[in-house]
Amino acid sequence: MKKIILTSAGFENKKIAFKFLELINLPAEKIKVLFITSAAVTNEQKAIIPLCHKELIDIGLKNFNIKYYDFEELINYENYDAIYVCGGSTQSLLKKMKENAFEHLLEKFLNKGGIYLGVSAGSIALAKNFPEGLGMLNCILKVHSKENEKTEITQPLNQEIKINDNQAIVIEENKIYFFE
Repeated sequence: MKKIILTSAGFENKKIAFKFLELINLPAEKIKVLFITSAAVTNEQKAIIPLCHKELIDIGLKNFNIKYYDFEELINYENYDAIYVCGGSTQSLLKKMKENAFEHLLEKFLNKGGIYLGVSAGSIALAKNFPEGLGMLNCILKVHSKENEKTEITQPLNQEIKINDNQAIVIEENKIYFFE
């Protein structure tokens, strides 16, 4: 069962954090997260990583259950309940994902009940913004929109979807909807 949350700004809207906990359906202190930082390549982007990490701690996750990961080693994704992908450069992120066959590993992870949470570039990576995008969201995704997108998401996706910093797109199996 696929469970994906795509955001512009992570848990800036605390309701998104509660939706994450609801979907994962485990006590927060037991949740194990693979925390992917590969998109953060500039100093400005890297400065956001501790803030994203803090968001996870603030909702009750334990520091020892958060594994920083930059595709530098082979890892068993099945040891984790969630994959949290930070923002930064989408193209840098996609390059590492493609080099490490992440798309296939992610598909298996999601089919076994794991949750993917994307922030900015981590969200765009799952869309069709770039030819090498993973295409799990079959559209162009615009993050950090100044508009308050409230239209319904219709299937099949052939539209451009915009989300602002207080919104998320949630995918639960075959349902896809805005959440804020």
